[in-house]
Amino acid sequence: MKVIVPAVLLGITAAAQANVYGPQAGGPIPDATIDFTGGVPLVSTLNIAGAGTIVSVNSITLTGLSHTWVGDLLVVLTAPNGDDVQIFGRLGCTANATVGNGNDLSGNYVFVNSGSPDFGGAAGTGLVPAGTYNRRSVPAALTIPAPDADTFAVFNGDSANGNWVLRINDWATLDVGSLASWSLDITVSGGTPCPANIVNSGTSANKVDVDDLLAVIGGWGPCPAPPAACPANIVNTGTSANKVDVDDLLAVISGWGPCPVS
Repeated sequence: MKVIVPAVLLGITAAAQANVYGPQAGGPIPDATIDFTGGVPLVSTLNIAGAGTIVSVNSITLTGLSHTWVGDLLVVLTAPNGDDVQIFGRLGCTANATVGNGNDLSGNYVFVNSGSPDFGGAAGTGLVPAGTYNRRSVPAALTIPAPDADTFAVFNGDSANGNWVLRINDWATLDVGSLASWSLDITVSGGTPCPANIVNSGTSANKVDVDDLLAVIGGWGPCPAPPAACPANIVNTGTSANKVDVDDLLAVISGWGPCPVS
């Protein structure tokens, strides 16, 4: 059944969905030149477009991460607006001038907020198996770099669109490694944000300015006085309320996507 609404009354309700963004290439992790300093980081930037608002960052996957001393590394994810979270950092270090956990990395590692084993394992000289782990802040005893209590929840409500930056710093000399690529699993609400003057009136009459609407419709017009034919079920009522079937309307709107009718 077709639902008829005025063209100026378009309901907007964004549906949440999980998406994986990436993979984004990594590279070699530069070795520190002075012990217990950050050195020059590996910096990798993942651009996301058309994703909408973050409901949750579910995980980050580091693919092909290798290093011969996990306690050397600090891994930080920064959102386009500057919010950041430590994925893991200087595991096992008990003071600024200590080397920490000597386990090796070689594999694909997925990091979530909680519900999985802690990353790094018991301090030693073995291999951390590939798998899913809880992200971990820098140990509380350190001040360089300082611990950060932020979890992935700090990103909730941010726009997902823009440049996400992954930085990996090596804080001690001698051991080196690399990252093949990385990706993000994010649940977003809607697509590219709808224009600000779309409002919900609290009834079935949800409004959008016609000029904004026509700006994203490419195949019709402009309607209702087009050089190309409008669909037959667009009618002019003789008032300012020009109507179009919702299913036809949504079929040609791609730039807001999706902004479903409530």
